Amino acid sequence: MVLGDEGLDTLVNKWMGLLVEIQVNELYYRTLLPTRSRPQWKIFPEVIAAESITVINLFGCKLENASTGSGIKFRYLREVVLEQVYLDEKMIQDFNDSCLLIKLFSLRHCKGFKIFHLNGLPKLKKVLLDVLEFVEVQMRTPSLQFCNLHMGFGYQGKIDLTACQCLKSLIVRGAFITDLLLQEFTSRLLLETLELYHCDMGEMVIISSHRLKHLILFHAKDAIEIMIDTPNLLSFQYSGSIIPCISSINPSCQRDAAFSLYNNHVLDALWLLKLHEFVGVCRQTKVLNLSIMTDEINVSFPNIEEEDWIRLIPYEIEHLKLHIPSFTKLNFAVLVNGLFQSCRPKLVSVKTIYEDGIEFICSFKRLFWKKKKCTAAVLLKSNVGGITYQM
Repeated sequence: MVLGDEGLDTLVNKWMGLLVEIQVNELYYRTLLPTRSRPQWKIFPEVIAAESITVINLFGCKLENASTGSGIKFRYLREVVLEQVYLDEKMIQDFNDSCLLIKLFSLRHCKGFKIFHLNGLPKLKKVLLDVLEFVEVQMRTPSLQFCNLHMGFGYQGKIDLTACQCLKSLIVRGAFITDLLLQEFTSRLLLETLELYHCDMGEMVIISSHRLKHLILFHAKDAIEIMIDTPNLLSFQYSGSIIPCISSINPSCQRDAAFSLYNNHVLDALWLLKLHEFVGVCRQTKVLNLSIMTDEINVSFPNIEEEDWIRLIPYEIEHLKLHIPSFTKLNFAVLVNGLFQSCRPKLVSVKTIYEDGIEFICSFKRLFWKKKKCTAAVLLKSNVGGITYQM
């Protein structure tokens, strides 16, 4: 049977009413209908007053309050999980004002609001917000412990978490992180875990915290220099083209650190010198992931005395994982010399997807063997035509 929009809306609300009558604890709703055909679920008074509901989990509908006299009153509601749901700011405020037992508030790809404000909610522990449109985020929830904000690339709206004094873990994706905002994250909040992915940041990025135990920094856009002062870190993951300057880092965390450095510009002596300094600070690191995504190597020494460069003593590391994409065409002899002047790995793994992969890995292996004072074992892989070759 094919139902029009009004018929489908009526049917959905009838089902919801029956569920409330039998005092269900958890309301789940999913639809695979196209967006324009999705039903509108209006929360009627009998649903508003339902005291049995502890979980609302909805996908693909329009959510609004049909009662003009009062807000929603899910007095025992503990979890709100909405995905691809249309709701306005008043509905969010109704949840905020009337559902004081909420512990989890999750909105993913929802529309209809430009401001996401949560105030109070004394039991709130976890917030997940993944938006497609720019919204202003303000949370004054002292009990909040975990917050995951996926703001969409290029987001420049307001993020205010300063009142969340119990916040331990913060994940931010795609937002514009100003120097002031980053300072608030690391100094005014009691964060133990900070994860920043694909965020637009200033040219100078400074992360300084004695409380941080876990730090992930992936692809800080526009950053020219990155300073890290985190003496109590237990784990550290970094991925980016800028080699960070680490002034203080807990030696115990370096063994479990995961570094992924890529160079998508010119690979020159300055970059290799920074790599040498980086390895020197993190010399207890077990694994260094290095991606070379450049088609040019500049072997000149514009700002470095060549004799000083030659006299550098390479730092030893356990394992160097080198990734060379298929579009890269390099002078591998120069690359090997530069890398081994920066660090001296005990094990080298090289991965590439060159069309002439077999010839490539053979020549690369010979270059390593020819290096004087090199005792590194070499493991090379090449994926050619879906077949992986290992030598």
